[in-house]
Amino acid sequence: LRWNSDDGDTLHNIHQIYRKCNRHRKDSSRLMCLNHILTQCVYHKRFRVALQLYQHNQSMTDDISHVLAMKACKQLSDAKWMRYFYRTLRESHNLKVCNALLDLLASVATDDDDDGMAGMQCARDLFAHIKRTHHATRIDTVTVNSMMKAFIAHSLDEDALQLYAEQCGANNCNAITHLFAIKACTNLRDTQRGMD
Repeated sequence: LRWNSDDGDTLHNIHQIYRKCNRHRKDSSRLMCLNHILTQCVYHKRFRVALQLYQHNQSMTDDISHVLAMKACKQLSDAKWMRYFYRTLRESHNLKVCNALLDLLASVATDDDDDGMAGMQCARDLFAHIKRTHHATRIDTVTVNSMMKAFIAHSLDEDALQLYAEQCGANNCNAITHLFAIKACTNLRDTQRGMD
């Protein structure tokens, strides 16, 4: 593939290669090929091409495809695609998919959407779903960090610090969690809490 051509040419070439390679393959091999091409699109920063390819092959996508497409959506800050992913994947039981969606909600501003879907409320609902679905296991630090990022992005620094206190009490913090807490303290101009 020539990754330096425009999106239309790149997508056309991908479709030709994909059809030719998958003419006599089983569905599992086709899916593996699709995910490999999506990975290459994201790697080469062809985010629109990745989303178009994902949309064109939606009938055979899996959790890996969803995560790759959400990475592309995040880079484009595309609220329309974010709404689509939220509506279709918010009940997923795969923690990696939920974490990618939570990170996407934290990155793409949607509070002034026409359909009234507030990004922060969606992030809260998804966080509650993750807690319910994975109640037997500890919520991982990726989930905590994504939720703190969402709170800070929506200027809810006190909520971020409250979550930080809860999760650090459960020994569920890493260096990124601490950095988000410092950022929240900085936003609140609370240097004493930041130093603690």
